[in-house]
Amino acid sequence: MQVFFSWQRSVSGYFIADGDGNPITDNFRMSISEFSDLDRALWLLPKGQKQVTVSPFAPKDNDPCRELALTIEKQDWLAAILKFANANGLASEFKVGRGEPVNTLVRLATDLAQMLNWFDEVKESSNSTERKKCLDKICKLYNRVNWADTRAYLYAGEDFSPILTVMPTSLGHALWLEFGDMLQSHKTGASQIVR
Repeated sequence: MQVFFSWQRSVSGYFIADGDGNPITDNFRMSISEFSDLDRALWLLPKGQKQVTVSPFAPKDNDPCRELALTIEKQDWLAAILKFANANGLASEFKVGRGEPVNTLVRLATDLAQMLNWFDEVKESSNSTERKKCLDKICKLYNRVNWADTRAYLYAGEDFSPILTVMPTSLGHALWLEFGDMLQSHKTGASQIVR
């Protein structure tokens, strides 16, 4: 779905720093629970000012959702988060010279891991009640987070399949989304009106 999505990342990569911008050494070890108890944020900061455009979802067999989710399960999770950022960029920030808290990627990885676990349960279960429960949990967690103006929501369909809906923020946004959907689904009704 996001094969054409492009994003910016630092050409030189990123480094992990404390709240004062001091680099954290490579031998820094901390468990996820110790990290959540940390009273000062760790940051992912760019090593340089030059940016490059990347396509995190291309090729089609690339799965950055699962890749990020697996980072928090590794013993050296901090190095795995850094490796993910170096390959794909930061989760929410791409302006030159700006960084973001490590916790942004950790929270995203945690939510993705939970939803992927439930999704794997849905795929493996033949019990429609259990599938519905897992799907409802996925939808609830997914809908709890809104990314800026995208306002994407998941709903459990009648046949227990998830339905992705984008809630427009204005009529202009709604018209724009509808046009894209029309083209994607090859509807021709609108072309008759335009003639």
